[in-house]
Amino acid sequence: MRCSALLLVTCWGVLVSVSASPAVEEAYRAVVELVSPGQQQLTADSLRSLFNMLENRVQCGEVSCEKCDLLEAVDQLITAITDARSKNGATNVTVGVAQFPVFAAGCLLYLSAPNLVCTAAKQGQWGDRTNAFIHKLTHTEGQPGHQHMDLNGLLVLIHDLHHHYKPLSTEAPQSCVTAGDIMAEVNASSPEQKQEAGAVMGRALFHCPARPVHPQPRAAQ
Repeated sequence: MRCSALLLVTCWGVLVSVSASPAVEEAYRAVVELVSPGQQQLTADSLRSLFNMLENRVQCGEVSCEKCDLLEAVDQLITAITDARSKNGATNVTVGVAQFPVFAAGCLLYLSAPNLVCTAAKQGQWGDRTNAFIHKLTHTEGQPGHQHMDLNGLLVLIHDLHHHYKPLSTEAPQSCVTAGDIMAEVNASSPEQKQEAGAVMGRALFHCPARPVHPQPRAAQ
């Protein structure tokens, strides 16, 4: 049986780490390689390519979703990007690994609710919407900013994405990725445990443009 056309989305939105964890770094490198093979960072051109991919994966009912300039609004997610824009201009914005968890969250929120994000971006509230989504789906442990996500959180996100996911005609059943697969990519030794939210969201963003995510594997028929 063909996998259900679902995408996984997760969000982070409140943190900009001074130093990223190895799991976040791996997710970051995977996304960079996906959109700009051979590059080391998410530059403005990379971001533009990624946003185009995401726009092609959402649909609002029988029509295309509202279009908006996410690259122009990306500074709403984190202060570090705002500082870069003020010095270099929008065309030279670069998202580094330290900002990646927040950026991934904003992208994934767009996949979950594209029209909401476009409206929020026009009002300067993309970051606020992302933060609210993060707090809804993650757990804070220890010091503020140490957020984690469990498998149940991913399943809720998958359900949310069902209404906007637009499958590619070339997708095959074997291309499906499960929520459990995402958790295992972050930590293969304990995929059932809570994982670092930024790493989970980064891995989800890596799979979103090209592969549908299903809650759990389905037996072939």
